[in-house]
Amino acid sequence: MARQGKARVLTLPEFKQAEKAALLTKHPYKEADMPDKQAEAQSAALIELFDYQAATKKDLKETESQLNLKFDNKIAEVEIKIAEIKAEIIKWMVGLFFAQSALFISFLKIFH
Repeated sequence: MARQGKARVLTLPEFKQAEKAALLTKHPYKEADMPDKQAEAQSAALIELFDYQAATKKDLKETESQLNLKFDNKIAEVEIKIAEIKAEIIKWMVGLFFAQSALFISFLKIFH
């Protein structure tokens, strides 16, 4: 009886290498009665797809760190805008308070 162990999970670079080797040696397209040149072209296209389209953990980490940096910058910009708007509102409220007080005092003087 054959010993059954856990199947080893390949990392993406190992998977890419294994797929490249399989595509270059076996040419599974030959089983479909495909001409050699067409099988090689299909294999080359798949190899290129694996090389340029598959993201590694490193790629994902780099993208995540870039996005975090962009979000942190945008959050800082928004916080600055909020502080500016808050200062502007306070300035207007103080001005309106003095204007309202002056108007109230003038009404008291006129109607008293």
